[in-house]
Amino acid sequence: MDLIGEGYDLVIRTGHLDDSNLIARHILDSHWTICAAPAYISRRGKPQVPEDLLEHNCLIYSYQESGARDWLFNRYGEVYPLRVSGNFSTNNAAALRRAALAGHGLAYVPRCLVYSDLQSGQLVELLPRQVGKILGIYAVYSYSRQPPRKIKLLIEYIRSRYMDIKHYF
Repeated sequence: MDLIGEGYDLVIRTGHLDDSNLIARHILDSHWTICAAPAYISRRGKPQVPEDLLEHNCLIYSYQESGARDWLFNRYGEVYPLRVSGNFSTNNAAALRRAALAGHGLAYVPRCLVYSDLQSGQLVELLPRQVGKILGIYAVYSYSRQPPRKIKLLIEYIRSRYMDIKHYF
């Protein structure tokens, strides 16, 4: 979206800020997770290391800037990609979540999307210390104008609400 051209005062974005005409205020970081339904794990086994994913059906979230099939992992403090494959791809995170819940494969998604499912046991988190994808969540506004007090207050309110549920992320 064109924040300036479309006249928005403030937007919430994840990822990286490319446009120098915008100011981004960091809210918090969104950690990604790999998860699967217990039924899938019972059938196919639980991966122990990222390379085990090459033997699994990885559900592909095509709305990723880092490459839909390139899942990021952390090894010795370095982030590296692992190219996975699977029989389902979508740009809809809710559809990906439903496919994982139905036991069709492993999903690589923002933790906040599946937090309740992980807590209830409907999904199981896999390789939690090794997943390397973290995206910042930002309040973004135009550089060309000083934000009014109400925008500053809104940013602080949004930030405080996110901080209240930061364990979801």
